[in-house]
Amino acid sequence: MSGHHRSLPLYCVIGADALSRAGNAMTTIAIPLIVLNQGYSAAEVGLSSAAASLPIVIGALAGGSFADRIGYRTTSVISDTASGVTVLVLGLLAQLHMLPL
Repeated sequence: MSGHHRSLPLYCVIGADALSRAGNAMTTIAIPLIVLNQGYSAAEVGLSSAAASLPIVIGALAGGSFADRIGYRTTSVISDTASGVTVLVLGLLAQLHMLPL
């Protein structure tokens, strides 16, 4: 196997991490702007900004120790499943017009 083919998985992981970080950065900026555009108060903009940033802070603080205790692969599966469920629930709540902001 040539050197290029052996490093392909590493390039894929680095690319996926870059996309994930870019998505987090866009979400952290976009959510408060959307709330502001909808005409909500400054307090609600601040609350939405905190809610958008909170998962990043929790993941940064607790992610490493959690991965050390239960393993990196299990942590990855749990975090991806939680992320998918969250996106599904938010989409469902938005379709049912149950999101106040």
